[in-house]
Amino acid sequence: MKRWTVISSVVSILFVASILTLDLSTGIASASEPPKQECKGHHKNDPDCVVVEPGGVTYTAELRGTFVIPPLTVVLESRDQVLRSGDAVTIERSASESESTWDTVFAFCGLLDFTVVDFTATAGKKGWTIERPGGVGVRFRNIGSFESTLGELDLRMDLIGDCAYSGGTDETCDPFPPAAGDTSEIPLTQYLIHARGQPGINSVCHGVRAFLGLESTLVITATAPAP
Repeated sequence: MKRWTVISSVVSILFVASILTLDLSTGIASASEPPKQECKGHHKNDPDCVVVEPGGVTYTAELRGTFVIPPLTVVLESRDQVLRSGDAVTIERSASESESTWDTVFAFCGLLDFTVVDFTATAGKKGWTIERPGGVGVRFRNIGSFESTLGELDLRMDLIGDCAYSGGTDETCDPFPPAAGDTSEIPLTQYLIHARGQPGINSVCHGVRAFLGLESTLVITATAPAP
């Protein structure tokens, strides 16, 4: 009788120990942070996901010519479509030969009543990007608020190329984005200004694509990972 009592007690102890071990391991698993997922689709701007660079390639981009941006790191967010910078940029009107082009771009139907000498494009989720659809170009979604004859206007500006592979006519455009180890130089020959924030603006002036008097050149460099 005593033998069966001892065996029963041992089994009970082992059963309780297994339950405690299971609870402990479950608690540890639930307390650990789940791994971040790759940014995809509409989640690509979610801070809780990570951008995965295809093949480890890194990119830098700059603008030369009428509108100048120094070389900055940009991230490929969706395959062959969007390059985004985490840095806001201030673009200044510096070269004398570009002054007439700046005046034409910001004439904007005669609504602005002063000379624009610089502007700052924001970064982040709604910041400036380099995109392929609609013509490879730089999209400045927010370049600030400007006083006009209709009051304060919020402006967006696009600098656009004419590459055949994105709907244009230029068959000589370098690829977008460039292959690892290559640099692409893409002329931006057109611009488009949009204004928002004031009632009635669309009845006064519509944003229309027009040619830049002096073009800018978008330069993108793709650096392959070290072997």
